[in-house]
Amino acid sequence: MSDTITLTATMMNARRDAEGSYDFEAPADTFETRTPVQIVKLFAEYVDAQIFPDDVIDFEVNGAFKNLEHRVVTAMGQMIVHRGRHDGAIPFMVMISEKKD
Repeated sequence: MSDTITLTATMMNARRDAEGSYDFEAPADTFETRTPVQIVKLFAEYVDAQIFPDDVIDFEVNGAFKNLEHRVVTAMGQMIVHRGRHDGAIPFMVMISEKKD
């Protein structure tokens, strides 16, 4: 068995035409051993390092829950972008689940 799994995060945010799906790796036991907020944090770390490497991105999670039967996390909150004088908070919703083949 592999030490990692591929997760897919489907995210919508308040910016115009801002919906996307992102694949990232996580430990194989992620859904069994981590809280919903910790799983969102794994995604946030991926976004910060891979999607916006030149900016500082924080996620403020206002609500998150995990459904073990379907192996999915649903969360909402704000993505906070730090770009010098162009800081801003963008509301978001995200669903994170195991990638289907």
